[in-house]
Amino acid sequence: MGGARILIVDDEATLRTVLGAILSDAGFAVECCDSAEEALRMLARQACDALVVDKNLPAMNGIDLAREALARGSARRAVMITGYPSSSSVIEAVNVGIAGYLVKPFARVSAVVDEVRRVLRADARQTAIPPYRLCAYLRGGERLTPLPETVAVVADAAARACVERLFGPGARVFDNAELGLVAVTERMPAVVVADDLGVLQRLAARAQTAVGWYAGPALGFKSAVELLALGGICAIDPRSLAADNAPWRLLPGDGTKA
Repeated sequence: MGGARILIVDDEATLRTVLGAILSDAGFAVECCDSAEEALRMLARQACDALVVDKNLPAMNGIDLAREALARGSARRAVMITGYPSSSSVIEAVNVGIAGYLVKPFARVSAVVDEVRRVLRADARQTAIPPYRLCAYLRGGERLTPLPETVAVVADAAARACVERLFGPGARVFDNAELGLVAVTERMPAVVVADDLGVLQRLAARAQTAVGWYAGPALGFKSAVELLALGGICAIDPRSLAADNAPWRLLPGDGTKA
């Protein structure tokens, strides 16, 4: 992790300077810029290990920048910074594959170092198929062959049926958490799905490299941040799961209509 390359993107010069200094002091190789457009040019020349990006940038915003950088493979992980926190912005970050979320003003500036270290450690557990690629597959924009091992624990029968349709006949879908945990062979690569954050965390912890999908009730801000902190998580709207005319869509925030 030492010497990992970090790109900071923020249009506030003072914050860029402070973040650059503390991350450099922590042993990271740091570069900074003030716009998404410049960040993309820099990433085209050299990829980074972690992108630290402000949500509200001029022109292209931070979430769109992270989406593009992750999709291109020019950033391994991304951490979003915002002064305007909301559950919808966390879910939007989750659904594009952003792995960390920090609220300004920071309680302590070293929290940025802690969060960058956390997401880089989590990268070691990330499946070879990251969340945004599974998202693209399920929405018909990309094909994956074969689909990874999938274990789901979902109480609602209609949602369980939709998960089975989405992930194919090989998916193992249960209405009982203990059965689901037994189905996850310890340390196996897996996609795990659950409608309860506690169950999702237990499934993800048991698997070696898990991408988790939440398919439960609408989340408040605190729970949404908890979901993101689990690492490699996407969110599914269970109301859409059960709808015949809308078999699957992300929670509001990814550009789809709720």
